[in-house]
Amino acid sequence: MADTEPLEADTEPFDAGTDPRGIRFLTYDTHLRDTPYTEAEKAYIRRYAEEHRDEIIAQVRANLRKLDGTPGSVVALLTGMSVERINELGGMPDRR
Repeated sequence: MADTEPLEADTEPFDAGTDPRGIRFLTYDTHLRDTPYTEAEKAYIRRYAEEHRDEIIAQVRANLRKLDGTPGSVVALLTGMSVERINELGGMPDRR
């Protein structure tokens, strides 16, 4: 899709924050409504959070269950690696 093509209302859903179509949508929205781009982004984020609230809460709870208070569990959560894999790679330094 070229940047000059108009957006069609019946296109499949897209992430307005990362998909080029979404960024164009926010740009058009700000132009048509004469709204600052950051305000359009905030409105989109609020709407997205409201529409996906249950999924977001479930994922946050699942991630919190993975944390056991150790630096290794934090690194595992942030990197997507298992604690076992982190230990294979040298583990985490001792806290002292």
